[in-house]
Amino acid sequence: MIVLVINMGSSSLKAGLFDTSDGRECFRIHIEDTEHLSEGLETLAQAIRAQGYESPDAIGHRVVHGGPHLTASVVVDQDVLRLLEASTPLAPLHNPLNLRGLYATLERWPQIPQVAVFDTAFHSTIPSHAATYAIPAAWRDIGIRRYGFHGISHQYIAERIQAALPFPRPLRVINCHLGNGASLCAIQDGRSIDTSMGFTALPGLIMGTRCGDIDPGIFGFLHREQHLTIQEIEDALYHQSGMKELSGISHDMRLIEAAAKKGDLRASQALASYAHRVRLYIGGYTANMGGLDVLVFTAGVGEGSAWMRETICEPLGYLGLHIDSVRNASIQIQKDEIAFIQSPTSTVKIAVIHTREEWMIAHETARLFGNLSTPPTRT
Repeated sequence: MIVLVINMGSSSLKAGLFDTSDGRECFRIHIEDTEHLSEGLETLAQAIRAQGYESPDAIGHRVVHGGPHLTASVVVDQDVLRLLEASTPLAPLHNPLNLRGLYATLERWPQIPQVAVFDTAFHSTIPSHAATYAIPAAWRDIGIRRYGFHGISHQYIAERIQAALPFPRPLRVINCHLGNGASLCAIQDGRSIDTSMGFTALPGLIMGTRCGDIDPGIFGFLHREQHLTIQEIEDALYHQSGMKELSGISHDMRLIEAAAKKGDLRASQALASYAHRVRLYIGGYTANMGGLDVLVFTAGVGEGSAWMRETICEPLGYLGLHIDSVRNASIQIQKDEIAFIQSPTSTVKIAVIHTREEWMIAHETARLFGNLSTPPTRT
């Protein structure tokens, strides 16, 4: 099956064409200007024809939020579009953009089936005791709960690890998706049972420009004492916080690490805070799963920062987790391989895997139509 994958952003469109019969990525295109979206889609159509195809067999869309009703990948029809429109308040920064991409491709290729693949769907298996907030029932009744995000990445890692490491018992995995946006996911027997993001993509880990976990009482204090509006507070928490503000340098972990190595104390403190928060979640998830079999690092920081991987892992020896410093510092991830960086004495495997969210979307799209002949492990 030839699947076109669409990831619609605020000012750009990322697209890739995949052949799911052999796992091949035919091309990847990044269109910067989406003001004239129809022209961008014509560029895509030309690229598809250049590969020898008249059109894709199906189109898979990344959609950030499926809301309470769309909890699995789904073929898009009018009912699905109505549910997505209704879910817009849950992801006001992302779902309108995803819908814009959907409507544009439906107009450009009306006869081609289109599939929505949700970042929230993988977390629909989180048990209610982990997903429910201790807030007034009236708030819970309007859909306020833990949804979680980065689900496409977490699902990809879950399936890769499950295929690579057949254990005699249900596999207990913690996936650390560490990028500009970051989240952890506790995965038991291939299913998400908890994740660090919640109703929004703010809580959990310290991120590039997002705050992560903070005391919610701060919001009222800022409103009363600093006379900040809800919009001003929200904007600061999303865009003026995180590693960028802690370090005073950048949201880019590479620049922060370089500054710390030169003796910048503020950068060093920011990195220590980042690793501290990741370890808190690893410890909590390990306790709730009754142990840990595999710790995975993925995404930009997880794949690219040997220093951060070692800083996170070094104090976790009490879990039986021991990193091989030489192996960790020397690995170069090649395409779809899994690099294991634990020492021979470690009872927990430590893996570094390149996440492939676009391929996971193509995989899910083909799976819906029964046209999948390769697992999500090929490149």
